[in-house]
Amino acid sequence: MTTNKKRPSDLATAWDSNLEAVFHVHRPGNSQKASVRQVVDAVVAAIPTPEPGEENTVSGIETGTIVMLPEGSYTDYFECDGSIKESSLASELAGIINGGTPKYQSILSSSVARKSLTTGEVLDAVYFKGLLFTVNSVTPFITAYDSSFNLVYSSASALGHKRLVVTDNAVYFLNGSYNIYCIQVNGSTVTAAYAGESSQSSNGGFSAVSVSADEDLFCWISLRRLYNPKTNTKRNLSGGFTIGGLDQGSTVVKTDSGRIFFAGAYGASAPGLYEMFIDTLAPTVTSARLLQSIYPAPDTIKCAGDFVYFGVAGVQFKLNAETDRVTSVTSPYFVNATAVTHSIACHNNFLFVNGLRATANNFGYVSFDNGNTFNKLPAFNTKLAGMLIDQVAHKALYFGDSGTVGSADGSTGNVEIHQLTLIDNNYFKLPLVTGACEGYRFYVKK
Repeated sequence: MTTNKKRPSDLATAWDSNLEAVFHVHRPGNSQKASVRQVVDAVVAAIPTPEPGEENTVSGIETGTIVMLPEGSYTDYFECDGSIKESSLASELAGIINGGTPKYQSILSSSVARKSLTTGEVLDAVYFKGLLFTVNSVTPFITAYDSSFNLVYSSASALGHKRLVVTDNAVYFLNGSYNIYCIQVNGSTVTAAYAGESSQSSNGGFSAVSVSADEDLFCWISLRRLYNPKTNTKRNLSGGFTIGGLDQGSTVVKTDSGRIFFAGAYGASAPGLYEMFIDTLAPTVTSARLLQSIYPAPDTIKCAGDFVYFGVAGVQFKLNAETDRVTSVTSPYFVNATAVTHSIACHNNFLFVNGLRATANNFGYVSFDNGNTFNKLPAFNTKLAGMLIDQVAHKALYFGDSGTVGSADGSTGNVEIHQLTLIDNNYFKLPLVTGACEGYRFYVKK
């Protein structure tokens, strides 16, 4: 059958930009015509007028928004090239990026002389009340040092899991029978006492966070207690949540703003990252809110300020707890693609990731932009067990086995300290975003 109707593709003449040209518009029972001008005016009218205080928006794009544009120079945008700019050039953008917390720029390559804290390997380390606590591969298995690295405490107790758990209120460890011990610091006195509780011996670890100035939450599978380290008393905590995780991994974290997150599941819900709500009077977990579903359940979770890093056998995602936005982390899986556990350290914008302790020539990687990009660390002997951040002195402490490999001055040891350089508040660092299409770049709105 032939017809005189023509499709748009059959027309030889292109639109001449006349705004009075018309479309056929239709709704049931009513056919009308609409000019191009009418359509454009309707679209413009639908754009909301900025509220007072929203003067930072232009055409709906807010300060700090990252967009992909044709490669070029723009008055209202900086290219996302990771460069450092003076805050005076874009004070509002600088305030968003710096966020009021110190931002790290780099690790100084020159190090202090290495120190030998033990004759073996340092397996884990935490700071608590101005002291450096370490877990060692040889006796004494736990040691504590002051800021001048004077030994102030040691314990010959064999450990179940070779790691320490630190909260606002105490340091915890598991002895060879997987009994939980609590370390307290009062002035120059360090004491350790049995907490009256035990964790699983296999396929399980131990996590703890502070829920108040007096009590900590113990968590792992069937272990759910509120514990007071000062009085050595505990209370059972009810609630239908299930904790996932690995022997070496933490499974419950708390942000600087006091929100508690865990990796696991709540009731019959999907596994993933949840926010936990606790009634400390009952005490019970009243509810949990799913932020990101992951299957299988995430077993790695760390917290830095208001950023929560999590994933399966390593860091895959990060949650900004201020906005509840979950984004991917460009995790350097090439650290050790077969690693089932990872060593992770984070503070402010800084993130450290390492694979298995025996890293051969594949040492840890660090990020200074919350996990968007990573740089390889210099060599550190043959085993880099982890890294610890001194949040007061802004220093990075590497620890692992003993040796001279990678030592700047040839000294030997199992601990090395590097100064972290801070970005002055008069400056800010632009995001580094790559991967745009050919001829395009990523830019951030001033």
